[in-house]
Amino acid sequence: MSNIHIEGKQYTSLDNESVLDALLRQGVNVPHSCKSGNCLTCMLKTDSLDLPENCISKLPSNLHQQGYFLPCICITNTTINILPNNNNELFYSVRVVEYIKYNQDVCCIRLERPEGFAYKTGQIINIAIPNENRLIRSYSIASQPQRDAYIEVHVRRKLGGAFSNWLNDNLKIGDTLKIQGPQGNFIYSSPPQRKLLLIGTGTGISPLYGIISEALYCNHTGEIHIFYGSHNHTGLYLQQKLQSLVDENANIYLTCTLSGKDKQTIQEEDKITPGRANDIALKTIKDLNQFDIYLCGNPGMVKATQMQTYLAGALMSQIFIDAFEYKGT
Repeated sequence: MSNIHIEGKQYTSLDNESVLDALLRQGVNVPHSCKSGNCLTCMLKTDSLDLPENCISKLPSNLHQQGYFLPCICITNTTINILPNNNNELFYSVRVVEYIKYNQDVCCIRLERPEGFAYKTGQIINIAIPNENRLIRSYSIASQPQRDAYIEVHVRRKLGGAFSNWLNDNLKIGDTLKIQGPQGNFIYSSPPQRKLLLIGTGTGISPLYGIISEALYCNHTGEIHIFYGSHNHTGLYLQQKLQSLVDENANIYLTCTLSGKDKQTIQEEDKITPGRANDIALKTIKDLNQFDIYLCGNPGMVKATQMQTYLAGALMSQIFIDAFEYKGT
């Protein structure tokens, strides 16, 4: 149990309750997303020094030194004094330089890259709408830093999702957004001769597309097997771009799958297999101990496939996952 001072008021946490959960329970609006210390959306600033190591060790050293911590994984018995966040320390203001609508549900946003903004393909950034700093969401980076002068993210419309619907319906070239990051370790890290198995669903394909681009930039010679799945046709929005990579590179293989009712409308020319991407991949690919495996998309699929590939012979150290799940309200 701890006392939390914020915006001139005092709140109390329960035993084994995080600072974030305590504030949310008592009606304090704190931006948050994953609630597991990965996205950094909920960062708060404090002048309290006696904080658990876990809630500061995931932060870049410059933010830790400025007093920021992660309230979502901070469970403490000490008194915490929350200071106002300085958004100039946390966010870059960037312009939208290109906006592409793949279909009615998915858009591609390309943002100007701030000077000195270093990232690796597959990491995530947090995006905020100016003047709406309490509405923040995390998106994976699909661009390749050595090739692209912009930062690219893909946004799929979510039913009832205020942020994703705003980006899909209102954003235009020249608009300004705020970004924070990058963070995360879902990046290309394989030896060039190693076989790769990539399984992605929906917009989970976006960091995988970036990882493929990075692998090609690094002259990856091993086989690259892509299994790309969705419940409906709109979720396969990158099929043509991935097919172009197959046509241009003899070591890339692509299988697109549909598992929802749209699978009943598949035509031969669609080059789509009915079923779930992970199930088809595991039936197709053998000798998984020879592969580095990258999984991204639906959290249930990612976690189940991580265990299935391990039980089928893959090395756990060679299975890389991005199972991001938004846990906001």
